[in-house]
Amino acid sequence: MSTQILKIYQPATHLLSAADSDDLKGWVHASLQQGVHTLLLDLRNVLFMDSRGLALLLVAHKQAKKMGATLALCGVQEQVLMVLKLSNLHQLFPMYSSPEDYQTSVAS
Repeated sequence: MSTQILKIYQPATHLLSAADSDDLKGWVHASLQQGVHTLLLDLRNVLFMDSRGLALLLVAHKQAKKMGATLALCGVQEQVLMVLKLSNLHQLFPMYSSPEDYQTSVAS
């Protein structure tokens, strides 16, 4: 098993919902099996997240934590951040403005 520091996933649509379930779960599982330490979910194109999207993030967070990895978010849009804050889940995820911001923060 190879060890990677970071793997990035970007949802294909502007809505994070149940439709993303298989892709996101597959990405998380494959990344963790490869020994990835940080899974970075790039949400810059996601404009809204429904309750199933929140559930997906929570499941992904728990899977990553169980394997000693971190699920971080980047590019979180205002609407999505509001949903995360209203559900009090924003505290679970390290957040960065972009993948480059993440790289800069870990390099310093």
